[in-house]
Amino acid sequence: MDLTYTLITDGSSDRVLIPIINWALDQIDGVRYASQHAEITLRPSAGLLLRAESAIKYYECDVLFVHRDAESLSIKSRIEEIQNQLVKLNKPYVPVVPIRMTEAWLLGDEQAIRSAASNPNGKVKLNLPEVNSLEGLADPKSVLFENLKLASELPSGRLRKFRPEVCRHRVAELISDFSQLRNLSAFVHFENSLIESIQALAGSAL
Repeated sequence: MDLTYTLITDGSSDRVLIPIINWALDQIDGVRYASQHAEITLRPSAGLLLRAESAIKYYECDVLFVHRDAESLSIKSRIEEIQNQLVKLNKPYVPVVPIRMTEAWLLGDEQAIRSAASNPNGKVKLNLPEVNSLEGLADPKSVLFENLKLASELPSGRLRKFRPEVCRHRVAELISDFSQLRNLSAFVHFENSLIESIQALAGSAL
């Protein structure tokens, strides 16, 4: 089965989800895909439905991936919010709702963080949480950025010029196996929704 997907995100930095989505698609037999990130779309103030329709217009696709961070909401509440706003969308979609934010899904691979910080052989101890505790972090972005700085082992002068927000994208690219995220409820929900959507698409193609 060949498909093209488009990812619409809360912000441009959340395109780091593309390697994660690609990995999940790779786990489904017989699926070949092309990915797109909707860089050109309406502002968030336009509302999710109009943004989704705009993304589909400019990035033609078979299925839309809709990212929203859970933030202070439960995953159930955030997904219900997405479903309510997209009830009139004429396109299959998959909600992508990390708890609490995307960076939580990038904290499970120490070697990827060290390599993204351009210090793959570094020895300094990182302050990485256990994978099964990631959904309890109040600010995963800060945790990731602080660990990227630690992993760089740069002296204070050079550290001031270090940009962890740029390294964040490299972390996602360097992780080859996201299976440990199956310990997280949000990722399990995402993967189940993905499988259901692919099965529906395959059925409609028969």
